[in-house]
Amino acid sequence: MIGTITCGELSCETVYAVTWGARLHGLHCYTHGDMEHRQLLLRPCRGVHTYGMKYALDIAFLNRDNEVLRVMRRVRPQRIVWGPLNTHSVIERSACPGAWYKVKDRLEETI
Repeated sequence: MIGTITCGELSCETVYAVTWGARLHGLHCYTHGDMEHRQLLLRPCRGVHTYGMKYALDIAFLNRDNEVLRVMRRVRPQRIVWGPLNTHSVIERSACPGAWYKVKDRLEETI
């Protein structure tokens, strides 16, 4: 499933990983070029790993109200990261410079 997540001026096409298998594989299922201008939302999810990745990731942890709880930029391969206790979903994308989400941002979804 593909939708859009918006936060103020920032809008990004989002691939939804809502099945167990899709969440397990995460961005491993896509080439770097496939996701260059997209992000992946894993729901439900409280943490992610970057084992087997060939590039760094930007990661945002969200609560049930789509409020950003924690942001990690340029998470290198071969890592495991966990969100705060009330994390409900995670957004990940290929690490890139420029604007992205900040803690306390509230994200809006359009599917």
